[in-house]
Amino acid sequence: MSILLMTLSGLEAGPWAQQSGPSINPVTADWGDAQSLSDGSFVLSIWSSKPYGARLWNQVNKLLFKSTSVVSSYSFKVTATTKLYGQVIETDTKFTDDAGWTYPGDFQWNIGEGWAAQSGNPWFDLGIKMPEPVNGQEVKVSIHRIIDYKAHIITTTQVDVDGINYKPTTLIAIPAKQMSPVWASMEIVDQLQMCTNRLVGGYSVGFNYMGHVLS
Repeated sequence: MSILLMTLSGLEAGPWAQQSGPSINPVTADWGDAQSLSDGSFVLSIWSSKPYGARLWNQVNKLLFKSTSVVSSYSFKVTATTKLYGQVIETDTKFTDDAGWTYPGDFQWNIGEGWAAQSGNPWFDLGIKMPEPVNGQEVKVSIHRIIDYKAHIITTTQVDVDGINYKPTTLIAIPAKQMSPVWASMEIVDQLQMCTNRLVGGYSVGFNYMGHVLS
């Protein structure tokens, strides 16, 4: 019996496309920037003169088969300004099938709620909180998801932080949507979104070692 396996790695190298506007967030941050550093990391920065200003960067790759199990991994680093002005660190992954369905693997760390893990949109608490990251210290994250193409749902089943496994207190199945005019079929769309909190200001987050293992 053969098992299909697909691995995507090094996604931090891009290409990433910046997006903004009402379809992304009601308030657009005044400025957004992305830089690739010599250590291989991909650093996103935003600044907003209004509360809850946001910008988004996305990358699209082909999905070679209808994967039912996905482990998405990345590392990130924060600074003092991340904690002061940042509302979330959002890493969304959309999976599309060959029948026009989009499975929203939306995920974020809500800084303002004590680094709470949330999925879905609207957001649901997973009952998981990571220890507050140390400024400049790498945090390694893996998000485990299962996709049911018959029931048209996607569920986050586990989150790993620096090698510690956390299980959601409640498994929340997020419904897929038929969005074929928006997304092409059989794609993986990675999205990194930055959003400020109620204060006027900006922050940066550095990402590295981004990838997926699909089976």
